[in-house]
Order: sequence, then C-alpha cells, then structure tokens
Amino acid sequence: MVFTLAQVSEHNTPKDCWLIINDKVYDVTKYLKDHPGGDEVLLSATGTNLGSIFIRLSLSLCIQ
Repeated sequence: MVFTLAQVSEHNTPKDCWLIINDKVYDVTKYLKDHPGGDEVLLSATGTNLGSIFIRLSLSLCIQ
C-alpha cells in the first residue's frame, strides 16, 4: 500500500503514530513509551522522512 506524506502526517498522536524511514511507513505507536528520548521525539517527527537521520543515529551508536 502506498501512503502520501499528508496521510502519514495525520497519524501524529500517542494513540496512533506513524513514521517514514527510508520511504517505508512504520506504525510506531506501541514503541512510544519505550523510546529513550521520550514519545515527543517520535511524535514531532511524523510527516517527515527520517531515513538520513535514522542512519546517522544508528551509525553513531555503532561507533560508540
């Protein structure tokens, strides 16, 4: 199924949160409470493609 950026942006609440990572849509609702940066970090990222940010963070964690 293909979603538009606008459609994904509508899923921006603690009870319904979708993110785009490398052009794939993920429902991260059940992971909000476990995110080390808090749910605000993920909720503020709805409606954007987090691909490059996700890769940079993953690489920096691997290096540490």
